[in-house]
Amino acid sequence: MKRYILTLSCPDQKGILAAVSHRIFEIGGNILENAQCTEMKSDTFCMRTCFEIDSSELDAIKSSIGEVAGDFTADFSLREQDNFPRSLIMVSRYDHCLLDLFYKKRTGELAIEIPIVVSNHQDLREHADDNGVVFEYIPVTPETREEAERELLALVEEHNIDFAVATDASPNSDGKNANVVQILTLHSAKGLEWKIVHLCGIEMGFHPIAHATSQDSRDEERRLFFVAMTRAEKELHISWARKRFIGSRRDRRPSVYLDEIAQFLNPIRVNSSDNKSNLSSRIRKFRQTHFGTNGTDIPTGRGMTHIEELDLLRKNIAKVNDLKPDVVFSDDLMEEIVRRKPKSLEELKQIPLISPTMIDLFGNQIIEIFS
Repeated sequence: MKRYILTLSCPDQKGILAAVSHRIFEIGGNILENAQCTEMKSDTFCMRTCFEIDSSELDAIKSSIGEVAGDFTADFSLREQDNFPRSLIMVSRYDHCLLDLFYKKRTGELAIEIPIVVSNHQDLREHADDNGVVFEYIPVTPETREEAERELLALVEEHNIDFAVATDASPNSDGKNANVVQILTLHSAKGLEWKIVHLCGIEMGFHPIAHATSQDSRDEERRLFFVAMTRAEKELHISWARKRFIGSRRDRRPSVYLDEIAQFLNPIRVNSSDNKSNLSSRIRKFRQTHFGTNGTDIPTGRGMTHIEELDLLRKNIAKVNDLKPDVVFSDDLMEEIVRRKPKSLEELKQIPLISPTMIDLFGNQIIEIFS
């Protein structure tokens, strides 16, 4: 038996999970693990499935699943479970994130290959050498930026890279609000600030760290956590995992710090019994209470035709969620909306192919175009 990993994403709609799982059954596969969710803002369905099958014909399996994916306008990838995605790591002078990635790969927590590390400094070459990874030095100045980018793209092609990780991206490196995510440890975040901060893995054993056994060390851990919290200018997102793979799959508990701050922040709590509709409703109410918005107020234009306004709305939704516009809704659906000119949510619900989630999130802005 060979094991495969299937990842799939598409506009949310009924029947995706049933169709894909049935196709895997039809070709003789047995599903071992499956996880799926819908990203509520963009109405995008995402799924990851691990299955085993006697066949070793990857192209044949991919072709069969591709037929079903096409029915839902889905993007998908299929790989052998042991054929890990290949990552290029971009670093500067700080070593904490690179060493953490090497450690998590070595322990099996990160199922990736790291064939190459690229840097504009020589400082971390020794760490790459110690881990048997190619280290490429590409100096970057304002005058050589374009040439450096060409060298980087050539390395991506040469090493068959699936994705890149930047461990020291500056949010304002080009003088603008670049669309980047900066990954740092709590120590290195001191003195910095971002509009939105995500604190992940806020669990016992991590926060406070397991080896902080003395009162002084635990006090220092608490201080670091509160330093991290106060890096957020507008929004702070804190999360923890119920289970985590650390050598083996282990149950996890939320950090004691969460109980300490809960009484002050009145956070939204996620229960395992919440379905996505209930959770979406609770999140919107929380955002409306705290920020005066549900996070879906995408601007549209005036002085345009209906099709131009709807297309602008589609592009803005796509930009906010880093999607292609036709993933938000297709050209055919957009033309059908314009043809029907819905002036209420009930009229919008009568249009085929537009999902309830899309109506829930952006329905009012769509019907405003035709008001």
